[in-house]
Amino acid sequence: MPGADPRLSTRVVSAVIAVMPSAPIEMQECYAIAIMAGIGEFERSLIRARCDAGIARAKAKGVQFGRKAKLDASQRRRLAERYAAGETMAELARDYDVSEPTISRVLQGPTVGAPA
Repeated sequence: MPGADPRLSTRVVSAVIAVMPSAPIEMQECYAIAIMAGIGEFERSLIRARCDAGIARAKAKGVQFGRKAKLDASQRRRLAERYAAGETMAELARDYDVSEPTISRVLQGPTVGAPA
């Protein structure tokens, strides 16, 4: 296990050998690895729980996750009006300093006035 404390693994292996003195060395090593894997799994579940708790706290505070929108609601509205008036996506992309796929996504979005 990278980053694991070698003293801990030595203690685990020593404990396994003490518990299973008559078992072959291969079985003892396998058992020790299974124990370390279980400890690793438990640690990972603790980390995940802490992350989930932090995310929940942030969402409760109103923190927005994800990338910031390139265009605000009024820009998206004006963009849709200009496209409806006949301007091309390339012209709009140049004027708003975004890519054509961004213009396309804005035009196909759920509602033009919705926050991104």
